[in-house]
Amino acid sequence: MKVMDFIINSSVWHDNMKYDESRAAFNMASSKNTDIGIYFIVYGKDILKVGKADGKKGLAGRIQDYRSSGKMRLHRDKTALLIHETMTSKKWKGKELEFYTFSVPEVEMIIHGYKIKLSGARSLEEQLSRQAEKEGHSLALSAQH
Repeated sequence: MKVMDFIINSSVWHDNMKYDESRAAFNMASSKNTDIGIYFIVYGKDILKVGKADGKKGLAGRIQDYRSSGKMRLHRDKTALLIHETMTSKKWKGKELEFYTFSVPEVEMIIHGYKIKLSGARSLEEQLSRQAEKEGHSLALSAQH
């Protein structure tokens, strides 16, 4: 399955997002979805970012990161700087992007009496990122490509 088909058929559209240069952040809706998962930023038929949200606040936390002012992060966070430079470039300035999410369920396992939770979010994000790159998507907002 192509990554864009995965997004359309399996992911949940969250919101459109537009970059606010004065705040170095995106204008988009917040989320209450604290599931661990992966997310996609898309423009038309081009995938700009495949990312993971595996922190304590899950997808809601990652969405909040994109919504929160990034002015202070521009000097120390290479991803924030890449996003700012890309979204203020002539090619991307003023464009409205789409944000999709996909919750990845955790699996509980007992190892020698210790109950642990495992998530495949990191592995799925890596595989979908590699496949998106092979399919020719720009991944313009991804610092790893």
